[in-house]
Amino acid sequence: MNFADLGFRLGLACSFGGREYAAVYSRKVVLTSVLPRAVLQAVFYTLLGRLLAGPGGTRQAFVGAVGYALVTATVVRLPDVLAADKQEGTAFRLRTGVLPRPVVAACRSWPYLAEALLSAAAVVAVGSLMVGEGSVALQLLRYVPLFVLSTVALAAFGLAGAAMSVGRRSDVLVGNLLAALLLAGCQIVTARPIGWLRAVGEVLPLRHALEGVRAGIDGRSPWPQAGAEALVGAGWFAVAAVALKVQGHRAAREGTDDHD
Repeated sequence: MNFADLGFRLGLACSFGGREYAAVYSRKVVLTSVLPRAVLQAVFYTLLGRLLAGPGGTRQAFVGAVGYALVTATVVRLPDVLAADKQEGTAFRLRTGVLPRPVVAACRSWPYLAEALLSAAAVVAVGSLMVGEGSVALQLLRYVPLFVLSTVALAAFGLAGAAMSVGRRSDVLVGNLLAALLLAGCQIVTARPIGWLRAVGEVLPLRHALEGVRAGIDGRSPWPQAGAEALVGAGWFAVAAVALKVQGHRAAREGTDDHD
């Protein structure tokens, strides 16, 4: 397979992912449901941070809320990519294709990454004005690469969760549980260490990106945390790839569906 053929196959997978997403989430749905929800959720968490830590906690909570706006699309809804294969019985066909299944899943996931970044942008643009953090919002523009990196890492985390839950028809439950774990383990509302949750947060995506952004705002270098975020994301993508590989081998050996 030459580069032209590889590019065609990757482009086809990405194109299908876009059409698959658009069939469920129209522009009207995104504008009237997805984005308002992201903004109101961020306002709630920011005000909660102010309640828990006083005026000084507002900035910390707002930064966390911007990052958490990435989670709904990448962790809660992105598993639909694998769930659709389960429901339609097409997993075995993808397994026999030229491209590895994790690569196909990643290509089809790009609309959810785009939605996540759009949600975060809405929080920065609108939510910041609602909670009086316009100056912090302007500072966050310098750290867009960190938020993009975190979006990719969260998508890998979402795929890993989906790979291990779709077969049990628990992908919706697991996605929401993982979102709750991120809320606590990444210390969205407050940067104050919370016992064992800090240790859990070390292996979660988003945590290091938020620490990097907060460090940058405080005048310290954010890039060591960026490296840690990239490692965490790569680790979770490896988990997803291994889980799909194991399921594929078991399905071929036992003659069952990939997610049985």
